[in-house]
Amino acid sequence: MPNSSDQVTHSERPHVEVSSPFGNNMEMFNDDGMFPDLEFVIPGLASPLLLHRGIMARSSRLMQGLLKAKRSAQSADASQIQWMFDTSKDVDRAALVKVLRFCYGETLNVSAEGGELCAVVAALCRLQVICLEETLKRLTAFAVEQAEKDLTV
Repeated sequence: MPNSSDQVTHSERPHVEVSSPFGNNMEMFNDDGMFPDLEFVIPGLASPLLLHRGIMARSSRLMQGLLKAKRSAQSADASQIQWMFDTSKDVDRAALVKVLRFCYGETLNVSAEGGELCAVVAALCRLQVICLEETLKRLTAFAVEQAEKDLTV
């Protein structure tokens, strides 16, 4: 993974990039033609995201637990997960989608502005992403670096 000194400025906004440790499956993300077997409903989004149980169970402890519970209960809605946390703010919905894309192998690109960093940390923690500890170390180092430059961050 790149370290905090690898930070680059994109459109003059400081951000940090964290490479995903998961295989690159981005072509499958939210693509009906790639045989998704899971609808992920995020309140506030127009339609559910089309995901894959195997990818989500491999990358998220929360999803693994939810999927196991639905299978054990032989739930009628086993192919649908409703996100149970607050997504009333745009930044929270965008951060959750960004973290789900990270689970599919996309590099996580996070800005310290507009509450994005906090929202991404919350989504990572709520999903219990497998690489949570390493990812939080990178994001925390970035947050400290930005706070040293500007306390309003």
